Amino acid sequence: MNGSYLGFVERGENVPTLTVILLLAQTLSVDPGELVREVARKK
Repeated sequence: MNGSYLGFVERGENVPTLTVILLLAQTLSVDPGELVREVARKK
């Protein structure tokens, strides 16, 4: 995973897989559901 990919995900230009969501949550020390909820709130 690199910065360019993460930028695409942040801007909504790429949809991450569940595996990527779980890895990001683990790296950020947050609940994976929180990452998904944040996206849902923005829509």
